[in-house]
Amino acid sequence: MALDPGTLAVLRAHHRRWHEERSASAGAWRESGRIFTREDGSELKPDWVSEYFERLTFAAGLPPIRHDLRHGTATLGSGGGQ
Repeated sequence: MALDPGTLAVLRAHHRRWHEERSASAGAWRESGRIFTREDGSELKPDWVSEYFERLTFAAGLPPIRHDLRHGTATLGSGGGQ
């Protein structure tokens, strides 16, 4: 599935910031092999990501969004929801 130009721009900006943070870490960077990391390069834990997502959706006034959100999004993106 192709990404829209807005999403690509956000991902490219994140990639630049990631490299800047890594370079500025003065050797304190923890190589996790991930692009989306904590400030020190260490891996994001799935439970933390889920809890953070829940807080963001609540703060935005959105209804709870369950784990199956990604499945619905994948279905819609593949044309299966039409």
